[in-house]
Amino acid sequence: MTSETLLMLVGLVTAMALAAGAGIVCAYAIKVNRHRRKWGRNLIPKICLYLDEKSALDIYLQGEYPALQRSVQRTTHRNSASGLLLRIPLIRGTVDRAVKQEQIEKYFEDAGSITTIGRIIHELDGARDIVYVDLIERTIGMGAGLNRVLEQSHGKGAKRASAPLRELETAAFVSVKGRFWVTDQSETTTTFSATYGNASELSGDLPKVGVTADTAWLRHEKIPQSPFIAHCLGKIRWDPGTGELEIYPILAIFL
Repeated sequence: MTSETLLMLVGLVTAMALAAGAGIVCAYAIKVNRHRRKWGRNLIPKICLYLDEKSALDIYLQGEYPALQRSVQRTTHRNSASGLLLRIPLIRGTVDRAVKQEQIEKYFEDAGSITTIGRIIHELDGARDIVYVDLIERTIGMGAGLNRVLEQSHGKGAKRASAPLRELETAAFVSVKGRFWVTDQSETTTTFSATYGNASELSGDLPKVGVTADTAWLRHEKIPQSPFIAHCLGKIRWDPGTGELEIYPILAIFL
């Protein structure tokens, strides 16, 4: 083999590798949809498949969204032990976290978990702390939440026509709509997977997003075994070692 032929072969292999890499990048890239208005409607579909009430309670306890604390305050009653009218959020350091947690747990019980998660989503959306992703349409809803994420990785004022989902790892929350399959279930965890796009089957060659949920927080005993469209609210987690992308921890799943 001549040196010229060897160089040609090396060049061909390099070009094929670059093309394959570009294909992988394109497969995982999501188009940015700059018409955010469509993403702000019907935030809470009617059926709640999964709700991590402990994580929802933590959001109330953190006190980062004052309207949530005001909704608790309106339903707060006189505490029989202390004889004080508890006010949440508390700016006095006289009542500890345990008492606040007890009051919020009582509020959750009185208002109902669906009402409380509805108020959480409303406040998160109002604070632009949710980035909306549609895997079926392969789009990301444009908004202040996405702008913050892009500015962290690409500088102030950065605007992108597309972005890989792993760049949303720093987002407060993501709401991901997709066609999901149950891929594994045990007494402790249930795993769902969704492909990018509207695939009719869960092929091993297609890029996917995984969702790992605590089985205990599932609100329905029977989970659809056939593919179903759902909205998952949680955090994006990217493992550069394995290349796996998942939504974890997951706060809620709606049908």
